[in-house]
Amino acid sequence: MTRKGEKIKIKKINMVYNDLYKFNFIGSFKANALENNKINNAINIEKQEEIKKENIINNNKNNIEGKKQTLDEKNNKVVKSEIDSKVEEKNEEIKVDKDIKKEDVKNSIEGNENKKAFKNNDDEKINNSKNSIEKKYAIELLKNKWIKKDNKNYYYDNNGLLVKGWTFIDNNWYFFDKNTNEMRINWIEDNGNWYYLNEKGVMLKEWQKINGVWYYFLNNGQMAKGWQKVNQTWYLLDNNGAMITGWYFQGDNWYYLEDWGGMSTGWKSINDNWYFLNKNTGAMVIGWYSYGYKWYYFLENGEMARGWNGINGNWYFLNSINGDMKTGWNSDGSNWYYLNNDGSMATGWKSLDGDWYYLNHNGTMKTGWISDGLHWYYLDNSGKILHSDFYSIDGNTYYLYDNGAMATNTWFGAKYARPNGSVVDANSYISHSNLQYNLFKYMTNANNEEDVHATSIKLHGGIIYNNCTYFVSEALRRVGVNVPRSMASVLNLEKYISSRGWVRCTDFTKMKPGDILFSGQAHTYIFMGWIDNNYAYIVDNQKRTFGSVLHPRLITGYEEKYDSNSTTHFYYWNN
Repeated sequence: MTRKGEKIKIKKINMVYNDLYKFNFIGSFKANALENNKINNAINIEKQEEIKKENIINNNKNNIEGKKQTLDEKNNKVVKSEIDSKVEEKNEEIKVDKDIKKEDVKNSIEGNENKKAFKNNDDEKINNSKNSIEKKYAIELLKNKWIKKDNKNYYYDNNGLLVKGWTFIDNNWYFFDKNTNEMRINWIEDNGNWYYLNEKGVMLKEWQKINGVWYYFLNNGQMAKGWQKVNQTWYLLDNNGAMITGWYFQGDNWYYLEDWGGMSTGWKSINDNWYFLNKNTGAMVIGWYSYGYKWYYFLENGEMARGWNGINGNWYFLNSINGDMKTGWNSDGSNWYYLNNDGSMATGWKSLDGDWYYLNHNGTMKTGWISDGLHWYYLDNSGKILHSDFYSIDGNTYYLYDNGAMATNTWFGAKYARPNGSVVDANSYISHSNLQYNLFKYMTNANNEEDVHATSIKLHGGIIYNNCTYFVSEALRRVGVNVPRSMASVLNLEKYISSRGWVRCTDFTKMKPGDILFSGQAHTYIFMGWIDNNYAYIVDNQKRTFGSVLHPRLITGYEEKYDSNSTTHFYYWNN
């Protein structure tokens, strides 16, 4: 008869050889196929050890069975001998000792039963020993082993126990469910942090592309968020861990993340526009920024400015291609501009290298005649102001002072700068007579004009209007014409000069400097020269109306603005 232990051994061995990768004990496990050779070797060794253990157990059992059989045989023999003896003695009617009682026979039988109980205890000890050996063998076999059950993976540690939580196996980290002990894959959350385990359960680190999205995992496997510096390059990951690309606003700044995720710094061209990202922080620059000894300006949206830009009340010109701020002279092809050292566009008068220039309110360089309201100036084609000499301009001669102001109503030896600035050779031929030439020359002096004007007011008792007769009479007296100081009316003045040989004329084309003009009997004044065919320069008492003693007046008609009548006739001295 085959022993029970032999059946168990054969069952185990058959299981190993019939399915090299499966073993069922308190559960099933599946050995990794890649470790097939290692398992076969281990099985051969374990099988030999098992055979040794079984032989020991069987030898012990055989010894016990032998002892049991010997004991049974002895007991049976003793009992049988005693009974036979008693029967024989009875049959032979030999007196049997009455001390041999039934109880003695019973005790003998109970002793026999105790021997049987001892045998059963030995059997139980053998079975327990066998079970203990089988359990230890199973634990040894499961130590540091993967098993697969119901398509789920588990791992037994060095003590043969199922692991849970984080476990380091063969230089990789794995995570086993804390409740079911099964190996986890894909995303897991642990203590508020996210991790990713590949299809083999291995915890991933560094850059990983998952479902088309890039993530970064720290050395401890945690999914990174926010700014991360990797290999000297900064990356930005959102709250879900996804790598950000393109423009991103954070705090008070914009950042640009390349298509591959790296934070951009320095110059960056996007959609034909240039931007500058701070070299250290990556923040998009807005406003003025100096780079490589040049200044650039970046608009509110970060775009590099080009061409003309109005900034904080000033105008600047940024290179239309490179964007660098221009200084000095700059032309747009039609006009010249001057940009100060800070780049701001110059306006008004500008002194450069000893020469003066004038820039209009729009910054364009002025050429030709220009007035500041008090004086006239002339700038040549290069924009420089002419000064300190006589210049022939547009067919006329002008004298320009050291500051460039055009000379008017003044003398340069025998030359006279008329009120319009044109210079003529001044001699008796410009007037009808020497008397009128002297009168004209005397009244070209600004000091003389003011003095005659002040005297006319005194002669009229301090009255500042209706002093024209006093003014002309005083001027004539200054050049030798003996007009009574009491002369007060226009009519009486005309009668006086007419009675002394002055010629009356109405042909205005014959009018010359020093002639005495009349507007009927309403007004009288001294002619100083034509401005054009209608207007002329005159001197009179109407400084309070025109702002100066010498001023323009409409000769050929009524001027409503000043309520001045047209000139009707004039007188000149012909001797």
